[in-house]
Amino acid sequence: MLFKPRVTISLAVYAAAQIFSSCGLVHASVSENTSQQVLKQHDQEIFKDNNNNVENGPASSVETMSRGRPFYAIAHHVLDRAGVDAALKHGANAIEIDFMAWKQGAGPPNWWADHDGHEFSTGDKAEVILEHIATKRRQGGNVVFVWFDIKNANLCDPNDQTWYKCSVHHLQDLARKYLIPSGVRVLYGTNSDNDIKAGSLAKLISRGPLHPFEAIDIDGDYENVAAMFRKYGSSLSTTQRVMSKGLFNWRLDRAPILLEIKKATFSNLFGRSFAWTSINDSNDEDMMRQLIDDSRADGLIYGGILEYQDGPLSKAPIERLKRVVSTLNVHFAQAGDAKPW
Repeated sequence: MLFKPRVTISLAVYAAAQIFSSCGLVHASVSENTSQQVLKQHDQEIFKDNNNNVENGPASSVETMSRGRPFYAIAHHVLDRAGVDAALKHGANAIEIDFMAWKQGAGPPNWWADHDGHEFSTGDKAEVILEHIATKRRQGGNVVFVWFDIKNANLCDPNDQTWYKCSVHHLQDLARKYLIPSGVRVLYGTNSDNDIKAGSLAKLISRGPLHPFEAIDIDGDYENVAAMFRKYGSSLSTTQRVMSKGLFNWRLDRAPILLEIKKATFSNLFGRSFAWTSINDSNDEDMMRQLIDDSRADGLIYGGILEYQDGPLSKAPIERLKRVVSTLNVHFAQAGDAKPW
């Protein structure tokens, strides 16, 4: 890995992505027309009355009855301190960071905020961005949790001291050194089923029970995620199990996302369920509303295809989300009061 100035996706690549997204909207519009039909068709089969039916939903709390459910606007693809500052400025109350371990480079092995894994894609060093978030929280910033999207948790063996700093144990050490003492909670994303089978989830819990401020997310369809937690995370409490489901532009996979999040929510097998991703697409407010009000998602990831910046591609989705939230029985969770797990 060479330490060169980071460059974002080229205009050509970005334009191609936007064209692909726009073309996909034809599919999305068809999916929108059928999503409610699909949900209705499956509801009776999936949500049978096991003291947990759809009409009643999860048990209510005093907070739910008075202010509505706490809700999380999760800033997508944050890679540096400027992205953190922009997300908080826009109103995010949670931050998603892609983390990648590097064995080689100008410095010793370590973790970086990095989505793509090439020499131009790295953002801040993990320790730098996490310390910055902790500082912002101590200064009053509304950061409830940070979602670690861990890209290569199995790259380095935590039992080999030569490579300890690129092991997932070191990344967990940083979370416990900076975030948790400042009151910021942590969600570890396990990236893929193959990573979990190779030991990524096991490594996160190999040193004993998670801290109460820590939880683990598995992404995918409800049945598979439930099975993965049963096999690899049975020691985790329900509150520390999180399920997510999504696509880079969620409108391209509308019905399955709505359905799988709903199944997760009403299964009572998970503490939280999150959906992703709302991009700079002005036609997704109805999906936001359905995810929150019908599927009962606890939070939504939003942001552009590029890394999070203080610009319209990152800001526009959360402005739409604010409008939707203002019409529903939910409220944006506040750090210090919120307890997502």
